[in-house]
Amino acid sequence: MKKLFIILTLIFFGCVLARISVAEDNGCTAPRKPLIRFSTSYGRLQYDKSRTVDEITQMSLEYGRREQGVFLSGLATVIVEKEYEFGTSGEALRGGKMCVFPSVINIFVGYTRPMIYIAKSLKPGSCEYNLVLRHEQTHQLINKKALDYFLPRFKAAAEKIALEIKPQKVSSSTEMASVTQKMTDEFAARMNKVVAVFEKELYIEQGKLDNKINYSMEENICRKFNATH
Repeated sequence: MKKLFIILTLIFFGCVLARISVAEDNGCTAPRKPLIRFSTSYGRLQYDKSRTVDEITQMSLEYGRREQGVFLSGLATVIVEKEYEFGTSGEALRGGKMCVFPSVINIFVGYTRPMIYIAKSLKPGSCEYNLVLRHEQTHQLINKKALDYFLPRFKAAAEKIALEIKPQKVSSSTEMASVTQKMTDEFAARMNKVVAVFEKELYIEQGKLDNKINYSMEENICRKFNATH
């Protein structure tokens, strides 16, 4: 995860303080509502048909999945990516200090590298091939639907967390950079907990497709088809 911070406005110390009011100093503890830009992506789905059944089985274990029966010949994977760019602005205060507050936050939560693996031993056009392909495509559809469901929740959580990050008084530009980094870390830590809930729920939803009843029902499709053809 990238954690970048951008200092958007730096008011140099030593500026004319006669125009700074006491109210500004007292208001440094008041919440500031930053501009939040949220983006996402489903990623570009790709297919890999170069792996053996053993290779796909090993990959499924690494991803915490364990298919059964004919579905050992396929696997759907995706990477949940999250990135935060955090910007602050500063306002000069009395006594050579400055009030630093969040001003803009760029957030990305989405998918990268969605992939469907199908064992090279499966013959394209066969019932088993089509069955595995449909099964793994359903996994990727679950990924998409789950992300769609959580996007409003990500946005609401980001707005709430951003508003709860308090402005801070600093005495130097170096301290401003340090405070900005601390604000970035605080936002990232809290936002990552929200994304972790999403990842947990996504895993549960995927598990609903991978169960013995569904495996048996889907495999019966090819048993019946092969018996009549």
